[in-house]
Amino acid sequence: MADNDLTETIGRRGQSIVEARLLDLGTKGRPLFRPVLLGDKWPATDLYVELLDSALSVTPFFFLQVKSTNRGYNEVKDFWTANHAKPKSSHFEV
Repeated sequence: MADNDLTETIGRRGQSIVEARLLDLGTKGRPLFRPVLLGDKWPATDLYVELLDSALSVTPFFFLQVKSTNRGYNEVKDFWTANHAKPKSSHFEV
């Protein structure tokens, strides 16, 4: 398999994983999001995602870009602590 084929396969796999996670059933027993894969025509955006069951008169949506790797991932229990360093200045201490 050529390097480019492997890169494309990893990218498609990553998009499929994200789409599957967005379609997970929520606490109400149905998905919270409706993802749509945009394909190669949108080079900087991979998915268009609508929020379902919104009380608003318009459907909330967002665009999502997926970055994939073959290195795996590290599961983090506390996302905030893992991704935000504690301020070094004592001015911010509480």
